[in-house]
Amino acid sequence: MLPLCGFAQKGMRGIGVSLSYGAFFEADDATICCLNYQKHLSDRARLSCSLGYFGTDYYGYISGVCQYHGYVEYCLIAADVHYFFNQPRRLRPYAIGGILFGVGDGGGYFSNVVGGVKLGLGLTYRLGYHWAMNLEVPLYWMVMETSSLLPTLGLTYTF
Repeated sequence: MLPLCGFAQKGMRGIGVSLSYGAFFEADDATICCLNYQKHLSDRARLSCSLGYFGTDYYGYISGVCQYHGYVEYCLIAADVHYFFNQPRRLRPYAIGGILFGVGDGGGYFSNVVGGVKLGLGLTYRLGYHWAMNLEVPLYWMVMETSSLLPTLGLTYTF
């Protein structure tokens, strides 16, 4: 049996789940739950498509005083490219670049369609031949000129 670090990953696919938690917009807490599909384009590049749910309480402040409050819910669709810094190994750091779109209830304040860019860094740890754990720290920049850092933990089954 070959060691795990000897396997090439070109053509390998994976399906997984991820959970993000942090502060988004001017909200207290935000959560994004996603279902992910990944396809390795080469040993150094991976395409990741996500379908997720985003929800948070939003507080609008003007001059330090809370002027409005609402609950924001979106269905998010994202497409990212992950560029790995090293050859296939058990532990692989990568850069993230992608786009995202959201459709849903903006709590009466936001429009029903938003778009944005996702940039960040990630780390994949192979638990075995078929399982991997992902840790990402992406920066979400939305068209509404807001940005957020939402740490993400994910689990992926590869085939």
